[in-house]
Amino acid sequence: MLLFIIFCPIVAAILIIAGAPARLTALVAAAVTLLLALLTCSLFGRWESSFQFVTSFTISSDWQIHFATGLDGLSLILILLAAIVTLAAVSQRIEHAKALRVVDASKRRLPLQKKIGAGMTVEEFRAKVAEGVIKHVGLPESVAMVADSLGLAVDEITETIEPKVASERVQTEYLTVEAGQAAGVHQIARGLCNGKEVIYMELQMYVGAKDPGDTVTLTGHPNISLTIPGGSHGDIATASVAVNSIPVILDAPAGLRTAKDLPIGFFSPNAKP
Repeated sequence: MLLFIIFCPIVAAILIIAGAPARLTALVAAAVTLLLALLTCSLFGRWESSFQFVTSFTISSDWQIHFATGLDGLSLILILLAAIVTLAAVSQRIEHAKALRVVDASKRRLPLQKKIGAGMTVEEFRAKVAEGVIKHVGLPESVAMVADSLGLAVDEITETIEPKVASERVQTEYLTVEAGQAAGVHQIARGLCNGKEVIYMELQMYVGAKDPGDTVTLTGHPNISLTIPGGSHGDIATASVAVNSIPVILDAPAGLRTAKDLPIGFFSPNAKP
């Protein structure tokens, strides 16, 4: 499977050189590469310490030329990243961007469960929202950054914060949420241009959430969608981004820099100083 991921773009390039329709061939090859990468990720054994999906053979015994491929935890992420970048590279335009994050807060720490209002009555929840106590800070700002990064014109940003009401009793390690009480927060931020929505960002963070995950959908030509089943752990992801940004921050010129200005990368623990 790993060989198909490696050679699919190469075969597509050869076909295009040979006269195949460039746009269609590139799109098909990118889609196949992404699907194979997602399948590889789903089959990857997280707890295996050795290389997986290993392929090895001799090209020339006389010249001692050998070919070998394999996948470990680090290269797994790089394979998925490469597939996403390949698919995005064939996009001609982006008309609408959507992000949906669903988090099962029942598996998170107590301060977070309290922060999202789990166990409150609906009335208590709305009062805390009015006080500015309950909300995910930065969602409207994220809309603004996405608009700036993708070049989407936005003249208005709206935000709504509502309780996610429990339909049944939910018991966590720290608290109990009865049916009819707030199980968490449902927050939506929209970026509008002349009244038309161009960016949509939605957060559902509540105890007992079904099918947690992160989904990004880009509408344009072509349409692109990516889902991370289970989603990324917020605390771990935040710490990882901070550490992985160390090299690019050190290399960045003086002045105010945002996440938009800095390239995303991985800072290996084995990196040489």
